[in-house]
Amino acid sequence: MVEKYREQIKNRLSSFTYWLYDIEGLGLQKVIDDILTPLETKLTEEEKNKHIFGANVLRSNGNITEIQYNNFIDKLSSRTLIYTDENGNIDPKGKWHYVNKLNTNYYDLAELLTELLIRSLNNNSVVSERIIQSLVGKSSDIETKNVLLKHKHKLPQLFNDYLKSPQELLKFTNAIQRTSTMGEKLEDDIVKRLTDIGYEVIYQGGNGDYIDMVYSIDFIIKGKDKVYTVQSKTTQKQVDKFINDIGRGKYKEVDLLIYPSNTKYKIFMVKDKVTKEIDK
Repeated sequence: MVEKYREQIKNRLSSFTYWLYDIEGLGLQKVIDDILTPLETKLTEEEKNKHIFGANVLRSNGNITEIQYNNFIDKLSSRTLIYTDENGNIDPKGKWHYVNKLNTNYYDLAELLTELLIRSLNNNSVVSERIIQSLVGKSSDIETKNVLLKHKHKLPQLFNDYLKSPQELLKFTNAIQRTSTMGEKLEDDIVKRLTDIGYEVIYQGGNGDYIDMVYSIDFIIKGKDKVYTVQSKTTQKQVDKFINDIGRGKYKEVDLLIYPSNTKYKIFMVKDKVTKEIDK
């Protein structure tokens, strides 16, 4: 019977967006990180050297302090990612896998949590029944979040009991693949446009880049006499959250936020709080 509510449960959970993985919310980011740890591999020397180059640019340009630089470099030796072969099997010498982004993708997290709640309910779990009833019933968002928070401490056990293996998490990346493809295309389009008008790209991270993960910097460009760090966003919702977070003191290392708007690219200058635009 509960199967007919699968989409409703998933959609309700995904509507909670960042709250699903935030430590002050349901905290799924840490749960996922803990499960994936055994599958991770340390960065290669080539990857480390690329990150060191990027960090040197940031330090030289004043985007990060000497302390930030040293901390970043010190942690590189313990940084890890998940790689797979062409068949999707864990392979330290393989390619970066989308599951590396699962811990902060609320669409795929919602699908994953829905699946585990249903598996648990089918095993007569009273807790899962209460959670699902709240999700599909007439409870307000606040009421439903409170129900979830009441059982937050039981989430690790839910994953332990009903996730078949850590490798199963690799299957919950459909939304990540879609959004990553969109984000990569936008980033490439922006980079091409900037190079067309005279900028030089001196660093571009790509998937699995810790410059991006730590400092939210997608790429670094150089103009005639100045270097800029850039973050690109695909949707207005992402832009609004990013700008709101800037107001809370985050992303101090980012100089420019660039995003599409009809036939233009809007360029929000983080420090000056001024928005300019260029043709696509």
